Amino acid sequence: MNALSVLRTAAAGLLLAATVTACSDEGGGGDGEGPAELRIAYQDIPNGDLIVRNQGWLEEELDMPVRWVRFDSGAAVNKALDDHVVDIGLVGTSPVALALTSGVDYQVAWVHNVIGRSEALVAREGSGLAAGADLSRLAKRTVAVPFGSTAHYSLLAALDRADVNPNDVDVVDLQPGEIQSAWRAGTIDAAYVWEPALGTLRDDGGVEILSSADLSEDGIVTGDLGVVSNDLVDNYPDVVQTWVDAQDRAVTMIAEDPEEAQSAIADELDSTPEAVAEAMTGYTYPVAGEQATDAYLGGKRPEMAEHLLAAALFLKDYPQSAKFLKEHNVYLPDPTVEQFVDAIDATFVSEAGQ
Repeated sequence: MNALSVLRTAAAGLLLAATVTACSDEGGGGDGEGPAELRIAYQDIPNGDLIVRNQGWLEEELDMPVRWVRFDSGAAVNKALDDHVVDIGLVGTSPVALALTSGVDYQVAWVHNVIGRSEALVAREGSGLAAGADLSRLAKRTVAVPFGSTAHYSLLAALDRADVNPNDVDVVDLQPGEIQSAWRAGTIDAAYVWEPALGTLRDDGGVEILSSADLSEDGIVTGDLGVVSNDLVDNYPDVVQTWVDAQDRAVTMIAEDPEEAQSAIADELDSTPEAVAEAMTGYTYPVAGEQATDAYLGGKRPEMAEHLLAAALFLKDYPQSAKFLKEHNVYLPDPTVEQFVDAIDATFVSEAGQ
């Protein structure tokens, strides 16, 4: 394995440590109009991706099998993309930033959602932490978060802005399902996590200390992105366009027929439309036309490139994550905004629906 492969594997696999919920063999390539099959990594996040899966639009439009593989976090999706196990995946902005810095070979072609109250730091009832508590009260408390995720970035940024040393907080790496188990067992005091796990913690008496909506007011903007392997972009652009068209159709449904959208997502999450409707209020879902502007993916210097650069610089240099990197002999190069601009492809959102 060469040095770049080691770096990619370490950065995407170790720093973003997570376990694939489901995986499979690499599958075959393709010739002619498309690959042998389209392999999509998805997560249980209430957005348009689940609508596309539920409605079967890709299966209707593409003359090939479509395989959907569920993952617990963007960390595992990054690893699967780097290993060529999947072609398309949903990954949060923070793990995208770290993956692109380490050289993972993909393009950002879609914005599934911008994160607001749907991702938050909540304290367990009985922990002694009240809603809106001063973050200094987290000292010597156990706080769970999936490492390398948007929630991890938000937690570290919140501690930084509150002048709280993260070494004073017992921050533990748990995936959303593990967080819910630890919460019920009383082994953690608080957690920074996303929906639908967040809703479960709130329903169990969790009190909100802060959310990603609060952080966005300070310029800490996070979201979930649709990333596509360069191989698929270069060799099968029509397949990528069909996928983007389906995603745009889904967010249009969210805007114009929210009840149908909530029902479809509820089916995928084994939830209720009412619970999904509440969870979705914490997200913003931009349509393709909005995403084609420089406020998202378009223009010579799209704002998404700036958000990715900010996350990469913060996580690379922040003491807690930098220590983790050093312990695993991983040294990431200094990121530049140009590399993120180059990794954003607004072609497909610009041509959506045409």
